[in-house]
Amino acid sequence: MKRLSVLAKKCAEFHMMENDGDRECPYKNGDGEIWLMGTDDWKKSDMAGKAAEKWYKQNENYDFTKPGYSPTTGAFTQLIWKSSEKLGFGFAQMKGKTVAVGIFSPGGNVKGMFPENVAAP
Repeated sequence: MKRLSVLAKKCAEFHMMENDGDRECPYKNGDGEIWLMGTDDWKKSDMAGKAAEKWYKQNENYDFTKPGYSPTTGAFTQLIWKSSEKLGFGFAQMKGKTVAVGIFSPGGNVKGMFPENVAAP
């Protein structure tokens, strides 16, 4: 998991510098990635919990009767993806901005595998 946390930190720094939501982090090595950027002034001790809350909140838009990927729910589905066994978390803060990144291995959101990996509550 330490490897994934190092990658997550590098990805957070990459997204902080790129400031571009359309680019994938080049350091993730094929693992799954979810990230968010905000202006919140989060304390380091609260970082992982706050990010997970925001990612999980996407469940409100997920249709469990039609399992599949959507950009509006992709962080949620990766977060709870059953087959992802390892998680690394990293973040970067600079000039009032915060970027939080989760790296998952193996990566989730695999087409055709949603029914067995994203269970209804």
